[in-house]
Amino acid sequence: MSRKKQKRSVATGRQIRFGRALGLLVCAGGFAAMGFGWAGTARLSCTDCQIPYLLSGGAVGLGLVIFGVTILVLAQLRAEGRRTAERLDRFEERLVHVLSPGREGAVSTTPMNVQDQPASPGHGNGSSAVPSSADLS
Repeated sequence: MSRKKQKRSVATGRQIRFGRALGLLVCAGGFAAMGFGWAGTARLSCTDCQIPYLLSGGAVGLGLVIFGVTILVLAQLRAEGRRTAERLDRFEERLVHVLSPGREGAVSTTPMNVQDQPASPGHGNGSSAVPSSADLS
């Protein structure tokens, strides 16, 4: 792996870890806000007095949880993209190794002419799909 790819890999790994930690922290803050809202609501018996706690604690907490989960999903997408990129890089290296010129047993990348292709039965080259008795002997 080249130095540039290693630097990018380290930076991406750091971003993924930071995203996961930030997402968990924001989710925890959202649950804490919901808990404070619930605690404030539980102290009061007047329904009209509970609405501010419901709005401030419940709605803000729910918003923070949704935002935190979004950050976690984005971090996971970034991790999957990184894994896919690494797999493609390995596949490309293997493909270059197999197709490299001068290597014994390497696969030829030059296309075959139509006349060079082997005849296949029933494709307009005079042969039929059913072998004749002359073909069998």
